Amino acid sequence: ESIIREADHLQLEESQKLIQTLSFQRHDFKNQLQVIRMLAQMNKSVEIVNYIQEYNTVMDLSNSIYLHINNAAVSAMLLVFFTEAKEKGVRFSVDCDADFTNFGLSPVAVTRAVGNIISNAIEILESSHTPKGAIQVTIWETSNCFNFIVWNNGPVIPGNQKKIIFKSGFSTKNSSGLGLSIARQIVDELSGQITVESSLEKGTEFKIAFPKSIPSVILTGQPAKIPDIVI
Repeated sequence: ESIIREADHLQLEESQKLIQTLSFQRHDFKNQLQVIRMLAQMNKSVEIVNYIQEYNTVMDLSNSIYLHINNAAVSAMLLVFFTEAKEKGVRFSVDCDADFTNFGLSPVAVTRAVGNIISNAIEILESSHTPKGAIQVTIWETSNCFNFIVWNNGPVIPGNQKKIIFKSGFSTKNSSGLGLSIARQIVDELSGQITVESSLEKGTEFKIAFPKSIPSVILTGQPAKIPDIVI
């Protein structure tokens, strides 16, 4: 019951974050125009060009999330975390090679699972004060799966913690310790797979695979063969 309450609370938080992100972008855009206007009044043409180029770099990623990911829920989730990461000085990049046109899974469930992993990565990078903190989200599909990888260059997860990191209440931070547990629960409910690899050389990588077709046992209660997941 506590996990359900926490899940509802986290879902509400994500909705509030999206609203805040849209408000922030509107406010931020107005601020950028004011800066450019002041530079123009000061006849700082070189500074204007440099400023616009830097701002365009940020906006290019924001726009690419919307333009190259044809699923509103997934793109909105990534935009929320892109904005949050930017505010906290964390580099956030996305590489998507998946077509969500026939996406048959619950967008809410998928974004909650992946979102909890990303949120955890941002918290880890912030709390550990990792220099040049970075997060890379990679999305692609195989014949029977949608795959998500969330990579970060934060502290290594010790081998003995990999087995318990998804347990409810476990946390290396000052938090509820339910985020990763909820992600694991959602992935299991969708008959998916979630794994974690972490090393000093390669960083930390969470891999999630969601089957494109939900086994009939979930829909009808009748046993069904779960397809092999190819990551």
